[in-house]
Amino acid sequence: IAEAFADSVSGGAIAVGSISVDASLDTSASARLATGADITTDGDFTLRAESDNATDTDADGGSGSLIDIAFAEGDSTLVDVTSVTIDSGVTVVADGAVLVESLQSLDLEMDVSVDSGGLGAHADADGAATITTDVTTDIDGATLEGSTVTVLARVEELYADLDVVSEADALGADSDATAALDTTSTATTTVRTDANLNGATKVTIGAYHDVIDTTVTPDATTNGLGADTDGTATNNLDITTAIETKSGSTIRTRDLLVESVA
Repeated sequence: IAEAFADSVSGGAIAVGSISVDASLDTSASARLATGADITTDGDFTLRAESDNATDTDADGGSGSLIDIAFAEGDSTLVDVTSVTIDSGVTVVADGAVLVESLQSLDLEMDVSVDSGGLGAHADADGAATITTDVTTDIDGATLEGSTVTVLARVEELYADLDVVSEADALGADSDATAALDTTSTATTTVRTDANLNGATKVTIGAYHDVIDTTVTPDATTNGLGADTDGTATNNLDITTAIETKSGSTIRTRDLLVESVA
């Protein structure tokens, strides 16, 4: 988890208060079976890469004076790559279940607030966040054999909440609140040429975005004659959930489930 917190308060006949915070997190998690691996088990077999990432940004600014200007700004960036790879030439044989999965959970939270009071008060709050994530499961020319075979890439949760609040209280006050979120998330499962998936009872190939919950809330308030208020929200969401089985791959089973869900 990456956290950033800051507070700023100023006062006087002419006051200018500003505050800026930044929380950034760049992570990766991977699991791999390299060429030449030969695994046999009389139980279950699991190969998993898993990541759970969070950022929390909190900026609280304020000032109070005859001529009052207050700014608060928050920036947050969350980047994660989670992957599972089984190389060509690998063999996994299990009497039980074979599970190969990459899992990812993401949580970004931001609170930016500013309060200005005084003649000609101006309050400006800005919050901007970017999420870029990729979760992949890639089976090259490998053999996976078990009672069931499950191969999947899954984003379990993608949660983001931006709250940006600006308040100005005075004659001719100006209050601006801007909140912007850009999210790009990809979940991909690939079964390549010469791969063999042999599930006695079932084979599942899946790519999932289970929960996507992104909220952007700007709140600009003024109290005073001749006041001006502007609130701007941007929430861009680019989600890709994909499965690809290449020509020359082989799947043998009584029950086959292939699903891509977002």
